Amino acid sequence: MTFLATAGTVQVTPTRQGIVQSYPEDGELPDWINASKNRVAMATDVGQLTISRNWIEVFRYFGGWEIFWFSLDSSYYGLTVPEVIGRAFSGEVAEIFDDFWNNSAWLHNQVYWAIFKIILMTFLGTLCAAMLALPLTFLAAKNFMRFVIIRFAVRRFFDYVRGVDALI
Repeated sequence: MTFLATAGTVQVTPTRQGIVQSYPEDGELPDWINASKNRVAMATDVGQLTISRNWIEVFRYFGGWEIFWFSLDSSYYGLTVPEVIGRAFSGEVAEIFDDFWNNSAWLHNQVYWAIFKIILMTFLGTLCAAMLALPLTFLAAKNFMRFVIIRFAVRRFFDYVRGVDALI
């Protein structure tokens, strides 16, 4: 494996006997490289690379927010806000929205569709519950329902429904 560093080229090859390493000719290793016979670790501002005889591990420092608006394969990734706004005013609004909406990392289209479905379900659930509860309230009212047994049964049904969420 060959890596291009600011100080030169770093070559690291894992073998059964250990790690074969070659570094730039200036003598000392940079402070971001930690090397031994069996392991080489390189830590930079973008991530960390660890190479040993048995495995190669790459850990990229990434919080996820840098690709919230556009994924890495988008032509708008890495542009500043004024540059994106300038392109929007030059007629690329549909392409910008399409790259945002179909972001493969954050899945905006799926997330917003799921949020819409949740809001719709809560609205429909509340509407159905209100349509069912309104007639039953008249059956539970003392001044409307004269039959004690029906009023008692409806009130106990309300007590049961009120306690279901606590049971769940």
